[in-house]
Amino acid sequence: MVDDSSAYPGYGEIYRGSLKNDPEQEIESLRDQTLECIDQFDSEKIGEKEQYFMSPDESSQIFTYFTMAAAVIEELSIALLAKALTDTKRSMKSSSDFFERDLTQKHRQKLLFQTGIIGDGTHGEMDRLRKHRNNIVHSSRERKIVQNVEETRDKVGGGYRATEALWEKLRNA
Repeated sequence: MVDDSSAYPGYGEIYRGSLKNDPEQEIESLRDQTLECIDQFDSEKIGEKEQYFMSPDESSQIFTYFTMAAAVIEELSIALLAKALTDTKRSMKSSSDFFERDLTQKHRQKLLFQTGIIGDGTHGEMDRLRKHRNNIVHSSRERKIVQNVEETRDKVGGGYRATEALWEKLRNA
């Protein structure tokens, strides 16, 4: 079997026999695919209130983007909190475990904001993405209908901006 990492948008080089994931590139690739999917919505099927009933493939694309972006934001939030609020490798590991297991993402976001690690804009975009992800995960109706096409497009961009801001903070922490 020949491994071709170019066949998997968002994945980097082969590392010890498996694909090495590059979440930043993966989210960028998913964002681009999701925006392309939204651009291809059939305009004749968009109602007066901009509601759009998605096909299963469209729904899957939107669902994948929001769940993956939320997962990456959770991972980055945990890493940022551990790096910013602990001072040794040993305590960083136990802190990471604490931030992952004992805090919800809502609480992690609040802590990132209250400690000044992130600002209002990033906090707001993270919150919008988290709430939207929760809505589509817990409601089959929300997975099938885009309530407002432009608002959904903005949420996709906001999720990407939030991941970029967190990556930047982590690189500079």
